[in-house]
Amino acid sequence: MERRQRLLAEIQKFGLDGALISSPENIFYATGLSPHQLTVSRRPGFASALFRADDAAGMLCTMDYEAPALASRAQGVEIVPYATWVGVKSEREWRDKRDAPGDAPGDALPGADETLKGMFENLKLASGRVGAELQFLPAAPFVAPDQEGEVRPGMVLAIEVPFYIHGYNGFNIEDMVLVGESSAEVLTYRTPHYLDSERR
Repeated sequence: MERRQRLLAEIQKFGLDGALISSPENIFYATGLSPHQLTVSRRPGFASALFRADDAAGMLCTMDYEAPALASRAQGVEIVPYATWVGVKSEREWRDKRDAPGDAPGDALPGADETLKGMFENLKLASGRVGAELQFLPAAPFVAPDQEGEVRPGMVLAIEVPFYIHGYNGFNIEDMVLVGESSAEVLTYRTPHYLDSERR
């Protein structure tokens, strides 16, 4: 709580109504929590914390499958999950609801942006002066089905195999792969891919 009081003092010192915190280091400083996907990927938007200048209780927006584990350790921070297909829905159901016309309120699955907007409204900061971290920059882009680009020799790709447990948490096994002229080299060959009890 002492760290949070220092954060609030800084917000007030600059005449701000609140602060939006988005880097893994500062989220941990302010909340004592470490959202896994944000920490390992450093991709802005995977998690965000929002605090009012006059209230030590804040809100942390995070992925739905991480929310139960974070909520079990949260002190003075409300955990606000946003929907991901890996959390509580099949990918098909998530996409169908996400892409459906907005005719049926409550049917749509809110993403990170909609959830964060709701947090601003809930804390009455939607029209306030809110400080944000400008120095938190994203890492290299993700490869997604809707992106176009070229994979060239010399690039290093992070290949993830996620595993998620409904209502608890999850983990990723991630390999770093170096793209060569005619083949690829797994750089993280020592990463364990099986539990000892599962080895064949």
